[in-house]
Amino acid sequence: MSTPGQAEDAPPHDLDQLRARLADLECEVVQLKAKPSPSIDAESLLENATDGFLVYDSEFQFTYMNSDGERLLGKPKTELLGKSQWNVFPETVGTEIEREYRNGMKARVAAVFDYFCPPLEKWLEIRVSPSTTGGLLVWLRDITARRQTEMQREGLLREIQAERQILSEIIEKAPVAISVVRAPDFIYELVNPAFQALAPGKQILGRRFSDIWGEESGSLVASLENVIATGRACDATDSPRTVQRDPAAPPETIFVTSSWIPLIGPSGSPDRILTLAVETTERKRQEDRLRSSEARLARAQRMANLGSWEEDLESGELQLSEDACRIFGRRPEESQTTMETLLSLVHPEDQASVRETIQDAPGRGGCSQIDHRIILSDGTERFLRQYTEPLGNEAGRSRLLGTVQDVTEYKLLEEKFRRSQRLEGIARLAGGVAHDFNNLLVVINGYARMILSGLKAEDPLREGAQEIISAGNRAVALTRQLLAFGRKQVIRPRVVNLDRLLTDLENILLRLVREDIEVKRNLEPELWSVKADPDQVEQVIMNLVVNARDAMPKGGVLTIGTLNVELGEQEVKGFLDLKPGRYVSLTVDDTGTGMTAETKRRLFEPFFTTKPLGEGTGLGLSMVYGIVKQHGGDVSFYSELGLGSTFKIYWPATDQPNELAASPETPRIPHHGNETILLVEDDEKVRELVRQMLLLQGYKVLETKQSSDALGLANKHDGPIDLLLTDVVMPQISGQELAEQVVALRPGIKVVFMSGYPGGVTSGHGEFDPSAFFLQKPFEMDTLGKILRQALELGNQT
Repeated sequence: MSTPGQAEDAPPHDLDQLRARLADLECEVVQLKAKPSPSIDAESLLENATDGFLVYDSEFQFTYMNSDGERLLGKPKTELLGKSQWNVFPETVGTEIEREYRNGMKARVAAVFDYFCPPLEKWLEIRVSPSTTGGLLVWLRDITARRQTEMQREGLLREIQAERQILSEIIEKAPVAISVVRAPDFIYELVNPAFQALAPGKQILGRRFSDIWGEESGSLVASLENVIATGRACDATDSPRTVQRDPAAPPETIFVTSSWIPLIGPSGSPDRILTLAVETTERKRQEDRLRSSEARLARAQRMANLGSWEEDLESGELQLSEDACRIFGRRPEESQTTMETLLSLVHPEDQASVRETIQDAPGRGGCSQIDHRIILSDGTERFLRQYTEPLGNEAGRSRLLGTVQDVTEYKLLEEKFRRSQRLEGIARLAGGVAHDFNNLLVVINGYARMILSGLKAEDPLREGAQEIISAGNRAVALTRQLLAFGRKQVIRPRVVNLDRLLTDLENILLRLVREDIEVKRNLEPELWSVKADPDQVEQVIMNLVVNARDAMPKGGVLTIGTLNVELGEQEVKGFLDLKPGRYVSLTVDDTGTGMTAETKRRLFEPFFTTKPLGEGTGLGLSMVYGIVKQHGGDVSFYSELGLGSTFKIYWPATDQPNELAASPETPRIPHHGNETILLVEDDEKVRELVRQMLLLQGYKVLETKQSSDALGLANKHDGPIDLLLTDVVMPQISGQELAEQVVALRPGIKVVFMSGYPGGVTSGHGEFDPSAFFLQKPFEMDTLGKILRQALELGNQT
């Protein structure tokens, strides 16, 4: 239905059509007028109409209705004619029907409106027009189906609008950068804020892809063209983009990972590309840091001689890391192997223990450690330390992870340490014995000389007294050697140049060796000075030369050398007492018979000798060891059977005329106190022993064997109780539970636990806080004192 004024705005060709149509209608009217008029039955027309027709008088009483009106109103004429609208249909009072009816009646104007009739559950289109008799003419049309269709359409439109709104909001708020470009120029038609953030400060919409991304876009444009040509999606990972987030800052390079998805246009072919992109700069940096960290870890593992392996327990396949291959003497391409292959390298004496540890690891759980030896293909023997731990899920442990470390140097150093400790013990014993024996020799030799001086020349006792003195002098020399080994000699150090000292000794040394031995010297021209007792340095040199001479019974070459050396952290690891710094090395090398493993193990022990009985005291190298150690140096040696031996002495260097200051001794901190300790231990003998230890260290002791008694003492004791020392596993309640109750009674009391179980308690008694103070039985009094002081002093600090 058009409204007045619409024709004014119609295009010219529409007006021409309208004029032509009016001319046709005028012709039809003329023709109709020329024909005789048929008789028209108005009531029949109304009765057969498909719309309802109602007539109201001025009092809104029904005066007429057709049959369709009856149907639409749901009531027969007999109930309506002569009745008021408001009486028959009181539900219409106050509704739009009443307002429009009364307005039409009063203003004598027509109206059209839609109305939903709840009792009839119908939508009606109602046309109201004033009648010539003062009443109303009303046309009713059932538009329920149309309104339902309209409402469905409106609902669908609302849903579409809501979905469009949601989609728009998703695109707008998505953290993923989203854009759409139109081919073939790849002009941006849509970008969300996340995409705009990839090119801050740039106007993207309506511009070409290449204009936004500049020189970096070349290869990317080719990929976009390929997406349009093939219709297949494409990904670009970590593409570099140059952006300038802050105008005051220089441009920076970011990395973007994109997915390009073709969109099908009306022609059925791709004409646009949807781009989903995320900035991966931070992820790429993290990956770079991870790769750098992995490289550092691999380097650290190489430095620590540490490798790793992983075994699939089902298939038996075992994968070695690169460093593990090196440790086991395998090429990198041989990294995939089996456990049996590795076990075949294990030293025969260690086979059983290694197999047991590896085989039991999956069932035992946790981390297991085993130290063992392997024999490489070239016969080299190495010491390894392996840790194994099963991996898997709740269904079971399906893999075994292991680390392997070459600890050969550590083991050799450990052996050096044990040998040094053994020598230290022997040295202390030898020094003590020599010191006491020297006192006896003073008396023996003194009285022997007094007796000798009182005898006449022809006295037959003189010869015996002389023998006593002679034997005493030999004993004095022996005790001096023992004192030298035990580092008990009085030394008179001064600045010495070893080259000059060797030059002065040259004639003596040549007399010490036989003619079939060639003596060579290899001296440092500008040798640093050392601070040492020159007499004892000479003794060291002569003992080493004599030892080398005896090792070459058929002649050979003896080489004496000096060298300035600087030892760093890495170089001093092979020595027990040396610190990084400057040293002068003295080397004595021979081409003799070399030494067996047993000889090397006991080399510096006093009285140990490989010479026949009566041909040596076995104190020569012991003296060397003691003298060098007393001067703050160290001795190393290398020897192989049939290849000779090399001894190298390291003397600390000094700058003339400065003297090396002796470092003061660190005073020993006594482990004793006077606090009150509550001792709880159910074993009587252990309790008595610990009580004596505590009393000897000055503590006051409250003791009990039962937890209940301990609680009573804690509750009733008048004085302070500074610390609870309790066993963990006891008959009534555990030590941990006891500690909680005692702490509740006496806040601030310190607690130390004792137990014979390794690491604390078994699974049935819970687990300890790692920060708790704990004594593993059996323990020594010194250890007890240390732990008690730590627990008590910690409390004082807090």
